[in-house]
Amino acid sequence: MITFPPYIVIWIKNLDFIPYCIVVGLISFIGAYTISLGAEFFGINLEGQLNEYTTSIDLSMRGLLIIMFVAPIAETILLCAFVSLLIKSKLSNQQCCVISALVWGALHGLLAPIKFLTATWTFYLFSISYVFWKRKSLKKGLIAAAIPHIILNTLGMAIILLS
Repeated sequence: MITFPPYIVIWIKNLDFIPYCIVVGLISFIGAYTISLGAEFFGINLEGQLNEYTTSIDLSMRGLLIIMFVAPIAETILLCAFVSLLIKSKLSNQQCCVISALVWGALHGLLAPIKFLTATWTFYLFSISYVFWKRKSLKKGLIAAAIPHIILNTLGMAIILLS
């Protein structure tokens, strides 16, 4: 069982499913953006890392649909399978979510090193969402991880397109 501070538990339990998913999506985006700003503040050259990454993105309609919907759904299915596999071990749910986040962070870090930090943050939230809502149903667990991921990717692409 994941343990949250009491004020977080009360807040989470008071949110309905869809508002919960939207809030987690926004928190994941704001957190990732804050991590990026913090890295820039401490002198980490993000522009070089991200320019190389963003120039390789397919900005066609097909490419955008893949980035905003197909990739998050496919990654969410893999994330949920991985977390479920970890849960079968003797690790706590919290440890499983941390391990999942670190693995996904490492995979995304292969694209650009800063993405390790941002993906670790976001995938930790996605993993927690999956574990929390999976208690209600597997479908809700999958959706609770997928919707925030779709929101994150969509907002990220909006920033790339508008810059």
